[in-house]
Amino acid sequence: MIDVVNPDEPFSVADFQARAFDIIKKLHAKNITPVFVGGTGLYINAIVYDLDFSKTPRDTAFRDKMIALKNKKGLPFMYDLLKSKDEKASERIHPNDEKRIIRRLEIIENEGLGKPFDFLKMRDDYNYKIYGLNCEREKLYEQINGRVDTMISDGLFDEVKGLYDEYGSAHQSLKAIGYKEIIDFYKGVYDKEEAIRLVKRNSRRFAKRQITWFKRDKRIEWYDVFEKKCLNKILSGIK
Repeated sequence: MIDVVNPDEPFSVADFQARAFDIIKKLHAKNITPVFVGGTGLYINAIVYDLDFSKTPRDTAFRDKMIALKNKKGLPFMYDLLKSKDEKASERIHPNDEKRIIRRLEIIENEGLGKPFDFLKMRDDYNYKIYGLNCEREKLYEQINGRVDTMISDGLFDEVKGLYDEYGSAHQSLKAIGYKEIIDFYKGVYDKEEAIRLVKRNSRRFAKRQITWFKRDKRIEWYDVFEKKCLNKILSGIK
């Protein structure tokens, strides 16, 4: 599912889940084993765990709890809480929009993001194998920095400039790491070197959050990507 929607088209996790399972069924019909690769927790949960995004029920008890917390610690605290749980959502919700902040926290709670992984029920219609890839932090950061350099040499600035010229910068898809920083460069917020530095820094920070998030899931088998025969070990577990 690369390049399946335009930057100005909304694409929710429910849309992703529906398309993904449609593809899974088509691949299984051809006796092909699907392999999902990625690192955004909610989207992986949408495939692996029994989560229904078609509707999110009103959770009055949780909402009352959040309102009480807001009254005690203030709205800025609630916004920071939202940002720690769903940074993308925090980018499109104003820090003073109390109703939307609390509603998004309510949705996160009901989708299972705010609960321990062992609370979530794994789907039983497929046999899942979940593998986590990691390495020493210094090596990981070197890989990330090198990846950014490669993306830039392959024309990332020109790609972002074309998207910015056509779609502007308001759409959520253009606030992703690598797009936002370069768009800010074209806006004159900072120079090219600073944009590159920020892309690398924000990518490293995101990777750190990913590791923290997935380390909580005891069902993931972890492998060091620099370990000899790492890929063979993973493939041996996939039938």
